[in-house]
Amino acid sequence: METAEARAHLPEVLKILTGGQPFTLPVAGTSMLPWLRPGDEVSLQLAAAEALKIGDVMVFRLCQQLVMHRLIGKKRRHGQWLLCEKGDNLRTCSWINEEQVLGKITAVRRGDSLWRLDSGRWLYLNPLLAVWARIKLHSYAMARALYHFACNFWRKHGK
Repeated sequence: METAEARAHLPEVLKILTGGQPFTLPVAGTSMLPWLRPGDEVSLQLAAAEALKIGDVMVFRLCQQLVMHRLIGKKRRHGQWLLCEKGDNLRTCSWINEEQVLGKITAVRRGDSLWRLDSGRWLYLNPLLAVWARIKLHSYAMARALYHFACNFWRKHGK
């Protein structure tokens, strides 16, 4: 999720989160479809990079904007956490450093429904969604490689 609305909320979000209070923000982007939809409201909670688990939907800063993407990988380099993030509706992922992380989504409200992500089925579903995201990344890479192989083969051996 990257929007002008999220950018406008950034100073307010930082102030509230660093004070230890949860913050509710509307979803406006489409990078997390179908899981998060424009119009959903998410509750954000302060969380350090080291406390995030694979599958958590983290909130981080990117070019003075707020972004909400799933954590699909995590590693330590030179004493610092690097986190691999991916929007569920995107074909690529990227690595961010721990200073960019603000927190994580703890609840989603859609209409009359409220999903608490720190209990129940979400404790199991979010890590599975992260695994699925990684599988999709590898399948895109394999499909691209096969396509290029076929094109090169056709150029060399085709009529």
